[in-house]
Amino acid sequence: MESGAGCAAFNLNELFEMLDKYSVLWGLILLFIGLLCAFFGRKFMKIVIFIITFITVGFATLLIFYSLFLSREEREWVFWILFSVCAFIGIIAGILGVKFPRIGLGMLVGMTGFMVSILVM
Repeated sequence: MESGAGCAAFNLNELFEMLDKYSVLWGLILLFIGLLCAFFGRKFMKIVIFIITFITVGFATLLIFYSLFLSREEREWVFWILFSVCAFIGIIAGILGVKFPRIGLGMLVGMTGFMVSILVM
């Protein structure tokens, strides 16, 4: 379905179809991460800061890159290469978040606030 009022420049449909194709894999990974954060978050604070910063920055760069540069790309290998690049950027951000704990905790608090706001809505 298309509309003249819609924005064709920022189409994320291909990205979400690719994520939906592997929904069981993403679900298991996020379930494991959620359980780790819920039960061992205080004990492993540096690991939790790394994971949350990695996920936040990695997914944000994936959305930005995909919406700006590859909105009409349908080949699967392009998604995996872009995913790997964004994961690498997320890993660097996670390491910096652990090295500078105030920034890492800011990411952790910001992500928690975002999730709570989604829950309330």
